[in-house]
Amino acid sequence: MKTKQNIKFFNILELLIVIAIIGILLSLLFPALKSARSTARQTECMNNQSQIGKAIFIFTVDNEKKVPYAYAPYPLAPAAPFGWDDQLRTYLGGSEMSYTDQISRAWTAEESLEVLQCPSAKEKTVNGHPDRMRNNYVMPAYENGHMARGARPQRFSTYAVDDREPYHRKITALSNPGGTLALTELDYTGPDWTAWQGGGNMVFTAELQAGANGNGFFNFLTTTINTTLELHNREKVNFLLADGHIESHHPFSPDVIGDGDPANPEGMWIAK
Repeated sequence: MKTKQNIKFFNILELLIVIAIIGILLSLLFPALKSARSTARQTECMNNQSQIGKAIFIFTVDNEKKVPYAYAPYPLAPAAPFGWDDQLRTYLGGSEMSYTDQISRAWTAEESLEVLQCPSAKEKTVNGHPDRMRNNYVMPAYENGHMARGARPQRFSTYAVDDREPYHRKITALSNPGGTLALTELDYTGPDWTAWQGGGNMVFTAELQAGANGNGFFNFLTTTINTTLELHNREKVNFLLADGHIESHHPFSPDVIGDGDPANPEGMWIAK
């Protein structure tokens, strides 16, 4: 004799409870996924900086221990800047470019190098120039003119002004390469200066790296919005030291600026 099976269905209240539980679980999961994605991107940025650090080291081996200068403008490099990224281009896997091409124009999108872009950056191309890719890594620099006035360079690298020859610091002159900043990250939206690849991207102070309107070497443009602290969702950015190791800190922390302040940083900013 066959008996009827009792089939039980969820009532509306039970269904709402299940949906609420799923919603709570998802709300707990999403921040973890976001954090994991941010960590993965930060790791990729660290890998990029590690590759650049190795390129700097090989460059010094090939060039009598000299590190790349950050930037040389007209008339030393007529019509366009000739920067550290130009000097390291082939060391980073880029194709050969003629000296004339390097000093006369920015790199095209086809000539750009992925290793010079942080995947967390807000903008991938230069504002108003979709054919120019961003360079999110900046070299701390000190004006070469101070050399002529007898002052020692206070940054890992220098930039040339007027008709002075670019100054190459020797890596062997650093007594503490593990405490000297060689490269860090920068991101901002708005008008651009030399943020494109092939433009010798550089930074002068911690304030100009992460201040509200900082773009590396100016902060008077209110249309520039600095987003460096948003790169990795942790208010920390990566710092490549001259010995090749990488640390992550808030740009204004004592670990970075020492006893100085964001406008006049000491610590790892001072070449030593």
